[in-house]
Amino acid sequence: MGIVTVYSLTAGTFTTLIISEEKEKKNLRTLILSGVRYSDYIASTVFFPILFSVIEVIALPIIFDISLPNIGVYYVVTILSIISFILVNLTIALMCKTQTQASAISLIFYLLIMMLPMFSYDNKVIKTITDLSLLGAHNKYFQTMDTFKLSDTSILVTLVWIMLLLGAVIWAFKWNKKH
Repeated sequence: MGIVTVYSLTAGTFTTLIISEEKEKKNLRTLILSGVRYSDYIASTVFFPILFSVIEVIALPIIFDISLPNIGVYYVVTILSIISFILVNLTIALMCKTQTQASAISLIFYLLIMMLPMFSYDNKVIKTITDLSLLGAHNKYFQTMDTFKLSDTSILVTLVWIMLLLGAVIWAFKWNKKH
């Protein structure tokens, strides 16, 4: 739960607040109309949230003296999860009209993603939903830390989510250009 909170606060909330503020002040429209490319805008917007998230993900095991059996797998899983969170929050921010709307929806997303793993132990349907969610690899990694491999299908599911969310971000950016 601590790592998911890091994803939500550093990757999610920062991203949502940055973009929704630019959008509410009409800066996003000005940037789009001035010819800023999608890739440049996305890269500049997510640089600091990614940086802060990566620092936290590296620091948490050290600070709390947590022994991780395969630190490389941990880094891959957490980086993919960070990217997923950023893309979800980019989409939310680009689709909402105000900071308040974006923050509220981002909070609902955070609460949902936090609760799914808790209920997945008791319910097979929720477990399937959790396994197929964008944090499926994260959840599976922390459940089976000693045996988890990068070849696990949950990594593929996370990569599919990243591709779908990247498409959603590009679509939302184009939608903002028209509206």
